Parts: sequence; structure tokens; C-alpha cells
Amino acid sequence: WAGTAVVAGLFSARAVASLACSSAALVVHLVSKARLPFLILVLVLFAAQLGCAILFQTWDVSGLATPAQEAVHGGAPIAMPAEQEGLFHYVYTAEELRTVAVPPSTELKTVSIVFAAHNEHKYLERTLKSTCEQTPSDVLLEIILVDDASVPPLQVPGSYCVRPVVLRNDKRQGLIRSKLRGGNTAKGDVIVFLDAHVKPEKNWIGPILKHVNVNYKRVVVPIIPILDGDTWKENDSVFGVKMMFDWTMFFNWFEDGNDLVPCMSGGLLAITKQWWHESGEYDPGMGTWGAENIEQSIRIWLCGGEIYVAHDSRVAHVFRSSFPYSVNNTDIYINKVRAVEAWFDDWKERFYQADPSARAFRGKEGDLSERRALQQKLQCKPFEWYVQKFRKTFEMKNMLPVKTFLLEEHRETSGLCLAASEDMHHVTLAECDDEEKFQKFAGAGTGVKNLGTATCLDANGQEKDKDGVELLLFNCADESAPQKWRLDGNGFLRWGDFCAYEADGEQSKVIEMGPCQTSALRGSSRARALLQFRKRSEVEHDFLPSERHR
Repeated sequence: WAGTAVVAGLFSARAVASLACSSAALVVHLVSKARLPFLILVLVLFAAQLGCAILFQTWDVSGLATPAQEAVHGGAPIAMPAEQEGLFHYVYTAEELRTVAVPPSTELKTVSIVFAAHNEHKYLERTLKSTCEQTPSDVLLEIILVDDASVPPLQVPGSYCVRPVVLRNDKRQGLIRSKLRGGNTAKGDVIVFLDAHVKPEKNWIGPILKHVNVNYKRVVVPIIPILDGDTWKENDSVFGVKMMFDWTMFFNWFEDGNDLVPCMSGGLLAITKQWWHESGEYDPGMGTWGAENIEQSIRIWLCGGEIYVAHDSRVAHVFRSSFPYSVNNTDIYINKVRAVEAWFDDWKERFYQADPSARAFRGKEGDLSERRALQQKLQCKPFEWYVQKFRKTFEMKNMLPVKTFLLEEHRETSGLCLAASEDMHHVTLAECDDEEKFQKFAGAGTGVKNLGTATCLDANGQEKDKDGVELLLFNCADESAPQKWRLDGNGFLRWGDFCAYEADGEQSKVIEMGPCQTSALRGSSRARALLQFRKRSEVEHDFLPSERHR
């Protein structure tokens, strides 16, 4: 058993169960048959245990944990739902889903900051000034400004901490190729790409350097607060953390409470110069703007890298109400198709199903041989690895099959089902329709999700007194206390000691909260009835994000 403990420390716990059995059997056999000296017996026993551990690490054995039970998100083991196991050709183990840190050969100390700008006359000077003020001079090696055919050309005064290197495009090249040019000009240990309308905050660069010195293949993004473009003051209470795309390749902000980033916004990121070149820079076949952040994010993860958010680094960003320049939609579609055809493998059909218009651009994506060669060189993993790595995120975005159901009111003559209301933020009762996506619900962690809105039932955390509070639909969040709704054995839609009621509103019926024990109801001039539900039309549903829009 001492040997068992040592071997368990060297190998996964998966082998220990078999070691216990083999140890006992081997002891009995050796003592009864061989009558060996005790010291020899211990050495032989330890050698046998070591052999067992290697064997069980290599092969699956009936009765032990299966790979499906070891699937993880962010390195933490979670169970693979039965309806999803058939999605994958191979189910990765926890160890296979982890990334390996590769420290740089020497400490990374200097940064090159790259700004790709087109007609950024309004914000550029303040951006450069803020960057200089908040970046230590011994760290900032250079500022590279790529002026993408601005009219008039961008002018850069020479009174900054370092004189910017200005690269001018005579003809408009677009954001992707401008950033590609700037990145390939950089000389610093770390390349930091920033938009030309940002304000780095105090001590922003230190945490980034700390991250990349842990793993030179780690791409780092800062927290991104909202910046007022007029006052140049940041709002640190409202910020972006990380992003995720859906099957249409539309991406949006989300937060799941850990440091791993499945998809970058693309505007603000740091990457070591070595990994920038090794990992394939940006796809040179992409035009103007669009989907380059998705392609780069997936490529980084599949090809041996990782993307982290530095929660103690903040770079405020001006979020403009409209796009500041025209973009060719054809270029965007071709960029999306290039990314999908290069990296999505057997999953690419989901993109074309979600956005049928993209099929017209299939075959127009250009030559992908350079991307294919990169995949071979870096021994990149298949897209299935990425899906399993971020499975909880894919589920949160309704991108994987789920068991869906309608919640039909229990009265036999009712024929009414719970549904998202017209404002998409509340629920109501509507005539049951098995095909209506806004009546379809599914389990979501510890809560209940409406698939039509991709939001979860919520008890409104802003209200302390829950009696009479309208039941909300709100962005789903793992382990969110206000979202811990369930359908109990009596058919009550329950949150703690509160249940769903139908009440008379000013213009229509509303669904609100009230005590599940009707004797605890307070006096009210409004009539309201405790609701009981039963699941109806429970089926496996392969949800496509484009369905969420009315």
C-alpha cells in the first residue's frame, strides 16, 4: 500500500482502484508460493504496481472511469450528457484538454504597441498620450502606427515618450492587413495590438508581461471598460471580459467566472513576438475586416496556445454607436467561410445551416494551402477538441443538442404553456404550440433556459422582497442564485420557497412570484393563481442560434 501511494502520486487516480486489487492478489500469491524475503517482496510488489499503473494509463478498462466522464471545461472534470456523447468521434480526457505551459527561454521585458488606424483623427492623439503616460519607459520599446489611407493622413506630433514609427498604406488595405503589417514590423519581445481609441489605465502592462512569462504561447487580453470619447473618462463599473461566437459567427460579450477566453474581441490583445510568428500571425487571405478574431482565437487554442484574460489589467475603449467606416459584406462572408473551411472540420455544416446565405460564398474563399501547412507543422488538434474544451460555453450559447420541453399549465382545459413575452424579458402564458421556439425550455445547469431568447428564468436579484415580483428572463450565468429555478415533483415552478403565479396586470396576465404555501399569501386586490405545470413534447433539440430572433 505504500507503493500504491507512491504510484498514485506519479499517475492519475484512475489506476489506483485496479492497483488495490492487484496488490492484494500479488501479496497473497507471493507469500503463499514464493516465500521470498520481505525486502525482495516489497521491491517486486512495487514493480508490479508500477507496471499496472502504466498499463491502466494507456488502455481503457471495463469498470473504470470512461473518457466521457472525464471531459472538462477549464480543466475541471464534468460529466458529458448522454445526448452529446454521440456528437464526437473521440471524447477527450481531462488531461488531453489541458494546455501545456512553455516558459520563454529568456525573460520577456519589452513591448511594441501596434495601432492600426483609419481616419482616427478624433481620438489618436489622446490615445497616444494616455499610452505613454501609463506605460513604463523601460518596457515600451516602440509605438507602431499603421495609417490605413486616412484622409487626410494622420499626423503624429513628436513630443511623445517615443517617436511613433508611422507606416502608411497608399491604398486602403483594411484592418487585418494593416495589423499584419504592423505586427511583422515589431521588434519588442511582446506585441500589443490596441485600437486607436483607447485609454490604458495605471499598471496595465505589468500583469500582461507576467502572464506571457509563464507561457510564451499565452495570448493575453485586458479587462475593457467603457471609455467616454468626449470626457475621456472610463467607466470601470461597465466592462467587457471575453467573447464567444455562435454558429452564424456573430460574437458577443459574456462572462463565466474563469480566466480562459474562448474567443477574443480582436481589438486589444498581447502576444509574444515568437508566438505571433509561430502561430501564423493573421490569415493573409482575409480581406478588410471581420472574423479574423474568431479564426485567430480558434487557431491559438487548437495549435498549442491558450488565451487568458488579465483581470488586473484594464484598457478602456470607446464603443461607438455606429460603425465608423464602410465594410464590404462580401469580404466578411469570405472571411467567415475561410475560417470555417480551415478550422471547423465536420462541424462546418452547422455554420451553413445557421446562415444559409453563406453557401453562396463557398468555393470563393481562396487558397487555404498555407493554413493547411500550418496545421500540419504545429500538429493542430481537430475542432472537436475546442468544442469539448469549452463545452459549457457552447451549451450556454445553445450551440449543442439539448433536451427541450414545453411547460404546459396543468389544468386539463387550459391548453396554455409558459412562453417568453413580447419584450423578451418576462414570461407569460400562451396557447401551446409545439413548434414555437419561444415556448421551448431546457435545463441549464441549476436553472431553466428559454431557447427562443437564450436567457434563463430569473428571480430578479435586485428585489429583496420576492412576493409579487415579476418572473424575469435574463442572461444565463453559471451558479447564479436568482436563476436556481426547478420544476418540483408537484409541478410547481419553484425558486426556494417561492413559486410562479398568474396575476392580473394592467393590460394582460403576468407571471410573478409568490409563496409556494398559499397560506402565506398576503392580502391583495389583484387575483392571482398558483400555477402547476407538466412537461410536454420533450425532445432532443438541435438548436441553431439564428432561430432566436423573431
